[in-house]
Amino acid sequence: MKEIEVKGTKRELTGKKATKQLRKDGYVPCNLYGEAKDGSGKPEAMAFAVLATDLRKVIYTPHVYVVNLNIDGVHHPAVMKEIQFHPTTDKVLHIDFYEINEEKPITIGISVHLVG
Repeated sequence: MKEIEVKGTKRELTGKKATKQLRKDGYVPCNLYGEAKDGSGKPEAMAFAVLATDLRKVIYTPHVYVVNLNIDGVHHPAVMKEIQFHPTTDKVLHIDFYEINEEKPITIGISVHLVG
C-alpha cells in the first residue's frame, strides 16, 4: 500500500466557533480514532487540524494510502475513514481517520468503476 505523510496540529478548542475559524484560516478539522480509551472504556478521538492544501494529494487520487499523520511531532499511521464535503461548494469540511495497528488486520472497501 502506498504511504503519504501529512502534518497536523492538535486542536485545543472544539465546537462550532473554533471549527468555523479553523476553516476560515484554511485548515480542515479532523479526528483520529484509535486504541485510546477514556475512563469508561469508550473510544476516544484525538481532534487535530491539517492545512487543506496538504490534503489534496490524499483526497483527490485514485490510490489508497496509508496516511502517516505527524501531529505535533508524534507519528500515527492511519487510513481515511470518512470525508465530509460542503453540499454546494464541495469544500472539505471534516475528515475522520482510523489509526492502524500492525498487530490487527483491517478491511477496506474499495469501489471499482468499469469503463467500457
